[in-house]
This record gives sequence, structure tokens and C-alpha cells, in this order.
Amino acid sequence: RILRNQVLAYHEQYFEGWAMSRHILVDSFLWWVAVSIWLFLYFDHFYRHDRQVEYLPHDVLKESSGTGPDVADLVAVFHHPESPTPEYDCLGREKPRSTNVFIRTETLDSMRVVSRKDGFLGTFRTSTAQFPPSARSSSAMSLAEMRIKGIAEMGALMDRIAGRSGDQSLAVARSTLLQEFYAALPVWGFDASICRSLCGSKLFIGIFLRRREAVDYHLVQSEMTLQIQSSIIQRLGIDQPQECPSSSPPYVRYDPKLAERLHHARTIPSSDPQELFRTFPLPAGDKSIINGAHRTRLIVKEITGRLNLDAACQADLMLGWYPAHHPHQLEVLKAAWVNTENLWKFTFEQPLSAIENYFGSRIAFSFGWTGHYCKALLALVPAAIASQILFPDVVEQGTKQILGFSLVLATWGRIANNLWNRE
Repeated sequence: RILRNQVLAYHEQYFEGWAMSRHILVDSFLWWVAVSIWLFLYFDHFYRHDRQVEYLPHDVLKESSGTGPDVADLVAVFHHPESPTPEYDCLGREKPRSTNVFIRTETLDSMRVVSRKDGFLGTFRTSTAQFPPSARSSSAMSLAEMRIKGIAEMGALMDRIAGRSGDQSLAVARSTLLQEFYAALPVWGFDASICRSLCGSKLFIGIFLRRREAVDYHLVQSEMTLQIQSSIIQRLGIDQPQECPSSSPPYVRYDPKLAERLHHARTIPSSDPQELFRTFPLPAGDKSIINGAHRTRLIVKEITGRLNLDAACQADLMLGWYPAHHPHQLEVLKAAWVNTENLWKFTFEQPLSAIENYFGSRIAFSFGWTGHYCKALLALVPAAIASQILFPDVVEQGTKQILGFSLVLATWGRIANNLWNRE
């Protein structure tokens, strides 16, 4: 009795003068059935998922044969120590000369990162590095030569920048950081090249992750998982249908000894990890088991684990850092994704595999989720137009519209969620 009285009170307060009739229920149910049939036809015949999109059209040039120039994975931008060009702030006012500005030791201490292990070689040069040449010479030094060089802990880097007398001028700190940073890159397992901007006020350090032993080290340290090749599944005797998108090869934690064990078991022809894991093209035409997003992530993790780049930029010791683009892969993405032919394809398919290979899984996930629900929402456009035409904005017809379209939205939401789970 108490519940019944409460229901009557709510009805009088919020639905005064309204009563449910039988023909409203019947009309709403018939509307829901009609739209459900349309949803079935749309998702079965018009909707196209992004799981099996061929992102390499026939007219796209294939990967270069190895004659093209290599492209850096990450670029660090520094001030040129000998540039006569004046510097300006965000308001267009000229800054004081860097030789007249002093940087405090506390500012340098903010760039220290001490919660890291020794790293690739666990070493750092003690001798003061000379100004690096404008050629890529880091790769010429072998690992044995790096170990023979004078070495010290990475914590001494900021001590050398700060100098013995405490505070140093901004110009000296910039020059020292530039030289020490460039000298540390091969010790951390990276190749490097340096070039000057056209105006002569900036220096760009290109950072590469190419050496096999360095790639092995960083993959093991980061505990990264890589996808194995689909051919390995058949060699292991696993009956897995390749045409099914849910049967994609699994990701396993990288271990260089795993390829050796499979080679001894005669599953793969050699102990090279490229025989086991999925490979990606490098800018110069070679192949690697990690793509550009993985290389950039490994480089940033290693460097920022030793030097706070953002603090260096805030202290005006650096100008910035950013990942570099792969020109050929950009052309592939443009040909498959950004072209006028896609304007006439109302299926709105996206090359998610190419996006994931180039930008990484997080950006690919964002495009996949947004694209899926945008395509799913298109199914509601004809239903919404028909609802406005069939149910004008009057009291009784409006009730049919609200009730019927609520049932439609519940059905659509379930279908869209199930399709996203498949993605």
C-alpha cells in the first residue's frame, strides 16, 4: 500500500494528466520492430569494420631498396653556442646575452634523475667531449671501444655542467650539456647525427636506435612484448584459422634466447629474432622487430630516465625535443587514408593496422573507437528523420516518439557495443 501511494504521488507530480493507452504501446512496439530491421540491414550490409583493411593500394610505391637516407627516431634541439643571432621571448622582446645570464646549481639539480640503473654500458665518458662534427660518426665506435674509454657515473654530468665554482653562465651550461649529451648517446646504445638550422641559431641532434645489441638490451630492460609471425603458429602445430581476425598471433615478452631455442628445435631456420617476431621496415630499407613508435618510446624512456628533458627546456638549456617522421610511411598513410577516393566511400574504413604500426597502439585505439561509433551513429540518422516525420511534436504522438526511440537506442547500443568488442 505504501509503494502504491508513492507511485500515485510521483504520477500526480511528474505525469499529471497523462495515461498510458494500448495503441501507444502497440505503435511504439511496431516502430521499434521496424527500426530494428533497419539496424540489422545496416550493420549486416553497409557497415564495414576496420580489422581487415588493405592499407597498401596497388599504385603505392613499395618500400625503398635501402638506397634512401636514414631518418632519425627522435630529434633534440639545442641552442648553437656560437650563434650571433639574438634571442627573443614570447612577447618579442630581446633577451640578454646568454653569457651575461647565470644559472643556479639548484636549477641543474632539478634535471637530475637518480632512480635509474647503470643502463646500456653503465658508463659515461669522463673526458670533456669536443664539439661534435656535422657527420654521423657515433656508429663508428664499437662497443669494445666504448668500454675502453674513460668512464664515470652519469650523475657526474650535472656536476661538470655546474662547474667547480657553483653557478655558471647560461652559455657555458648550454655548451657543456650539448657536448656531454651528444657524447653520452652512443654509450646509451644510440647512434646520433647533428646538423645546423638554416638560420644558424639551432642545432638538431638526430637520435637513432639501430644496433641489434642495443635493441636487445632496451627490449629486455623495458620488458616489452612483441607479436610473433603468423607462420610460426603453423610451424608449432597450432590449428588456428588465419582468416579470422580474432586469431591474430599473440604477443610475447621479448627474450633473445627464445629464438635460439626454437632454432635448436628446428622450428625456425636461424636464431635471428627476425625469424620469430613480426618485422617492420626501417627508413633506409632494412628491417627491425620494433616499429617507429616502439623505437621512439624506448629512446625517450632511456634518456628521460637519466636527464629531465622538460626541466632542461624550462631552464632554457634546450629548445625542445620531438619524434621525427618517416617520409615514406607518411606517403603510404596518405595514399591509403587521405585521398579523394575515400570521400565517395561511405563505408569509412580506416587502415588501423598502418596507423598502429606508425603512431602506436594508443592513437590507433583512439581512431578505431571514434571511427566505429561514428559509423554506428549513421544508422540512427534515417531512424531519427523518420521519427520526426511520423511522430509530430504533440502530446500523444510525442509519447510514442519517446517510448519507441528509447527502445531503439537500447537495441542500437547493444549492437554497437558487441561490434566494438569484436574490434
